[in-house]
Amino acid sequence: MPIWPAVSSHHGKRLASYVTGAALLWLWLLVPRAGAAESVELRYRFASDQQLAYLVKVRQQVRLSSDLVAEAARTSTINSEAEMLQRVLAIRDGRARLQISLGSFRASQATEGLVHELRRVPEMEGIRLVVTRDEHGRVLKTEELGAEGREMRVRQVALAFARAQQLLTLEFPSRTVAAGESWQVERRVEVPLWSGRHLQLVMQGDYTLERLLPCRRQRCARISARVRITLAGRSDLGDIQLLADLQGSGRGRFLFGLDTGNLIRSECQTEIKGRLSAADGDERTATGVNLRIAVNSELVR
Repeated sequence: MPIWPAVSSHHGKRLASYVTGAALLWLWLLVPRAGAAESVELRYRFASDQQLAYLVKVRQQVRLSSDLVAEAARTSTINSEAEMLQRVLAIRDGRARLQISLGSFRASQATEGLVHELRRVPEMEGIRLVVTRDEHGRVLKTEELGAEGREMRVRQVALAFARAQQLLTLEFPSRTVAAGESWQVERRVEVPLWSGRHLQLVMQGDYTLERLLPCRRQRCARISARVRITLAGRSDLGDIQLLADLQGSGRGRFLFGLDTGNLIRSECQTEIKGRLSAADGDERTATGVNLRIAVNSELVR
């Protein structure tokens, strides 16, 4: 006679399902599970009279071609290195007035193999910008100081410097963000022409918080970006009509200090292609443009 009481087939199946369910529950309890991703608030932090210095390296390559003369295509490359100084002038309602200047500036220009060294450009060292920025990184106002009365070459560089501040500043959403989450930013910047008129540059960016990590004795956020750029429009320059049709894309990586609220490092690459056309009555000329820009910056003190 068997020791165990007889178990019917129906009850045996029910018992087996209970045992299987209990085993699965036990395994689920034993396996370590990732907790919910930490959400962080990405914000710039400003302190009165705070001063920061960044080493900024820029490589700009432009190729221009003409519809009229195919052999007239030229490629020019400019490499520059500057110490960019940022000082907080005033803080009010989460907004800061920042003075941005160049402590030192040197560059080299190469055109079709001919290199011209500009070891020091003292005119650039006197130019200052005052930028009003909020804690999210939105540039609310840009004032150009110190370029008045200088030659056009220096003023053009100063204006390009000002536009770069508006385009390249890392901008954050008002909500908290967890690793893997993204947000979108759109910026519109007026590009001045020598006639006093403007074309509009539009930049649309998708930003992603890749991960949180320790760096420089604090918690940091690594952020990636992909951007799309459009410079298109029509402007009348007296009897001449200028048409712009330029499209571009770019990518970037940023390291941001969560505790200090400062950008620590950035790497950005952009390529813009298209055509600039000028029409005067029935006559029209077009110039092909291929522009590549790489900008790297790092907080040095």
